[in-house]
Amino acid sequence: MLDAKTASSAEAWAEEEFGHADLGDPRRTRRLTCMAAQAVLCPSGKVSEVFQVDAHRQGAYDFLESRHIDAGAILEAIGLASARRCAKEMFVFVAIDGTSLTLTDHNRNKDFGAVGTHGRGTRGLKVVCGLAVDAQGVPCGLTSMQWWAREQKQKE
Repeated sequence: MLDAKTASSAEAWAEEEFGHADLGDPRRTRRLTCMAAQAVLCPSGKVSEVFQVDAHRQGAYDFLESRHIDAGAILEAIGLASARRCAKEMFVFVAIDGTSLTLTDHNRNKDFGAVGTHGRGTRGLKVVCGLAVDAQGVPCGLTSMQWWAREQKQKE
């Protein structure tokens, strides 16, 4: 069973990280902070495993699929929260890393590109992010994130 102190700490972190996100409606920002707090308390790779209550799960799916949600605004909120933490430090180092995110697209109708070698047919996105760490190596947060789909290789 989860104790109240842990839940309160997760909510405080989510509010610090996302509470100032400009998503066009305060209810969207509140949904984002609630989703983030729940993901901290129950981390998983699937929405259906993070959100055990049916209404919360449906709310998360609605949020993630909404055309009103701007990923850039969420990233801006994360970057601002990270910058606020970095401002307290005398020195920060920003590590840059890239990866491939493999995503399921059986019908090939999503805007994904090839990841890995073209011959394998794996689809997804390329991702590069910056992670700020303090002089002791403690993460301060994400500074930026870029993602894109590789263009399909032209057949000759």
